[in-house]
Amino acid sequence: MNPLSTQHNFQSLSLKDLLEARDLYHWHLSNKANVVGTAVGLYLIRTDEPWPDQHADTKGHDARNGKAKGIRTFDNAEVRPYSWPAVIVLVRDWIDAVEFGHGKVDPDHMVPRTLYMPDGRAVPVCVVAVDGLWAAFGEDTAKLMGAGARFLAAMWEAAYAVADTSLPAGAREIGEQALAHVYQDKTFVPSLTIDKIGPVIG
Repeated sequence: MNPLSTQHNFQSLSLKDLLEARDLYHWHLSNKANVVGTAVGLYLIRTDEPWPDQHADTKGHDARNGKAKGIRTFDNAEVRPYSWPAVIVLVRDWIDAVEFGHGKVDPDHMVPRTLYMPDGRAVPVCVVAVDGLWAAFGEDTAKLMGAGARFLAAMWEAAYAVADTSLPAGAREIGEQALAHVYQDKTFVPSLTIDKIGPVIG
């Protein structure tokens, strides 16, 4: 990747890219006053935001006016087919970008839109407000996030332990195409919200 390029293909980012970016920036992000946690996943798009083919008006002009889009939460946002990989940053309170600086909120505490890696990779950031959870459960919210991360890590470690991770004779790495069939089956253990996962897990 050319570190001087201004063009970023976020769709090409892998889970490994996201985890490396999160590990590199976690403490930097966590030290911002409003941040309560970080994660990785697909970019969450507000449910009231138009789809790409709905942005143009009758004259073919982009109908978006650049105004602040408002709070993004797990309740009012969703993963869409075109959502791109991102580092998820969880904040206690939603603060629009226009509120930083000008004597309002210290701009040093603004969460960056993009995380830049030493080798030139650029990883987008999706900010999600969890103020409702925090207000209701306080520090237990962070404890639950931590427990969830540890449980997920245990699941991955268990899967890795029973999987055939041996490489072909003489090979030092597994090619992308050879590995693709493992994770491209979107019908296998789909990611669903709590209100929809019941029928899947029985």
